[in-house]
Amino acid sequence: MLGGGGEGVSDSLGRYVLRLPESGLHTLELSHPRLSLYRVPPRQEVETSAGQVRRLDIAIPPMPELASRLCPGPAPDDAPRGAVAIVGRVLCSRGDSAAPYTAVRLAWKHQVRLPGVSELRFREETVTLEATADADGYFVLCQLPADTALELSAQGPDGQRVKQRLRLQPNRVEEALLHLPYTVSGIPYPVFDRPPPSPRPSR
Repeated sequence: MLGGGGEGVSDSLGRYVLRLPESGLHTLELSHPRLSLYRVPPRQEVETSAGQVRRLDIAIPPMPELASRLCPGPAPDDAPRGAVAIVGRVLCSRGDSAAPYTAVRLAWKHQVRLPGVSELRFREETVTLEATADADGYFVLCQLPADTALELSAQGPDGQRVKQRLRLQPNRVEEALLHLPYTVSGIPYPVFDRPPPSPRPSR
């Protein structure tokens, strides 16, 4: 309950009980380790009076709603069919502290039809999409192809790159965690105190 009104933990069936110190309008917020990546905790208001018992159900948003919050606005015309999004965080390998302002890159192979030929001929191109993690190490990559081999990577200030291979399901939001080495030349990571210039997607 926001504002210090009380807190509780649900049981295996999702049931919970909150005892509030006073009546009035309260805001209930749902938290869960998996929801921390989405940074959109479900909230709901409830008004109570002395001696009253209220029932309030609060739900985790469905995948389409989470995707629309993470990637607002209409999808571009050339967005992949069944496009998905990745929400992730870059962490230090020791202590799981955030690695802020880290450059993140996603790459995959794409077949491009050759122009000016009568028969169908294609060449393979590498598509890359880049992002910069925020001050807490979080990043979002939108409009990604499903059922395609993807390589997600992050590069620390020493140039060392950690990689993770993914294959995403259609119409879903996938989660990813990248762990960078704890130190760079003996200096505890992170070493940035401000964000670098934001890179742009390239094709």
